[in-house]
Amino acid sequence: MVDSSKEPLTRNNVSEGNKIMIPVYILAAWFFGIMLIIDPQNRSVKSPIFEFPRAFLPIHYWGTFFIILAILLTVTFFMHDRKHFVFILFAFGTFLLFWSAMLSISTLHSHDALFTIPVWPLGAAISTFASGRSLLRRN
Repeated sequence: MVDSSKEPLTRNNVSEGNKIMIPVYILAAWFFGIMLIIDPQNRSVKSPIFEFPRAFLPIHYWGTFFIILAILLTVTFFMHDRKHFVFILFAFGTFLLFWSAMLSISTLHSHDALFTIPVWPLGAAISTFASGRSLLRRN
């Protein structure tokens, strides 16, 4: 195992999969954050899948968490700072796990919430952890 945490984060030293997935993670964080903040047509207010997260904070606050993570991912990516990028990527994955759990609880409380929706952030979280491990091992 090679410890590559001190190497810069460049296209030359990441796997083919990470060349694809790193921009996807960054864009996904921006997209989810923006959509939860602007909330077109008040869909998050109407949607039963957000019932449990809304019980704690207004939905645009959750979007703000996604935006903060998107900013940190973007900054560390453009700084080519592998160690800090992986740290933020793991934080993003952890937040996605938490988000998946919140949405799962909503599905238990509401018969109108689609029970498959929490699977998507769960899958994304697992993917971020796999990419982070790969970036640390440079394979």
